[in-house]
Amino acid sequence: MSGLKFSILIPTYNRAHSLGQTIKSALAQDYPDFEVIVSDNASEDATRGVVAPFLSDPRFVYRRNETNIGLFPNWARLLYEHASGDYALFLPDDDCLINDSHLTDAAALIRRHDVNFVFVDAVFENQLSGITKRVNFDIPELLSVDWALENIGRRFQHNLAFSPGLASVFSVRRARELKGLFPHVCGAEGEMALRLMFDGPSAYLRNPQRLARGHKDSAGNTDRLESTLESLAIHSRMVEFGRARGYDRGALIRYKRRNVALWLGEIVLPIWLGRRDAGYTRLLAFLWHKRRPLGIDAVAFARIAISPQIIGKFVSRSHPRVFKALRQIYWMLRYRSLYPREFQTTVPA
Repeated sequence: MSGLKFSILIPTYNRAHSLGQTIKSALAQDYPDFEVIVSDNASEDATRGVVAPFLSDPRFVYRRNETNIGLFPNWARLLYEHASGDYALFLPDDDCLINDSHLTDAAALIRRHDVNFVFVDAVFENQLSGITKRVNFDIPELLSVDWALENIGRRFQHNLAFSPGLASVFSVRRARELKGLFPHVCGAEGEMALRLMFDGPSAYLRNPQRLARGHKDSAGNTDRLESTLESLAIHSRMVEFGRARGYDRGALIRYKRRNVALWLGEIVLPIWLGRRDAGYTRLLAFLWHKRRPLGIDAVAFARIAISPQIIGKFVSRSHPRVFKALRQIYWMLRYRSLYPREFQTTVPA
């Protein structure tokens, strides 16, 4: 496994204001063998001018689509047509790498454990809420499939859920074999990561490697309730993926219930709260009506109904002071015994 080559894949559309920083952070890597590929999805802004200074660097490749082919088809073009590396990572055009040795560290993990997927830490800057979170999970370096089944979607310290997605390094060959990024639905990049983690052991690279920015125009974001609900089918497909490999049925069901509740709370709920008729009981009635086509069983529905995260978001809108007090109590009861060092100074606000 010596001589690994990496591809840093940057899909872009009308992000001239941030693309330059993204490219610079990629080219600053100290690893000896990598390429940086930008796939421009027919941008109408100053993108061509931004990439022009980088064209003289032999590690840099610029491709432009004649027409806008859509978000995930553009990502798939990078993976299936442009990438020539053994391993790759997607770097959205508003994110950047913050560790110049990211590829070097990832290569060391890949060689040490012979894995096709490396999940990495990141700093997440939510420009909508103004909250920045530094992700650093208290989990093993080598992650088995059994570990993935029981822990993907579970919340760890700082109430952060472990959910593989963009922040990852993956085998180009295996991602293609597993038909990563297909179907082209909201969450396609997450489904590709799930397939890779369900496919075999993976590794975890500690300490933040990238800065990921979240805002209303982030890649994959949508305000369409139906499209985000349709993405719940990802977890049904992952159950079938696991069954085909003979994985434990109970573990697969637990995985699905846990992640359906997580997706609803983190992705669907913010869209629901933007509706005029948004309300907790209306949400439950809506999901109960949709439970069969969405693949939500009775246990998953109950999990959603009593989710502290989902209930908390409704309480925070109507009674912010009550919410703050209840959140402090929840943090103390739920996490103090699990992560005592996190509470030596203060409980995160």
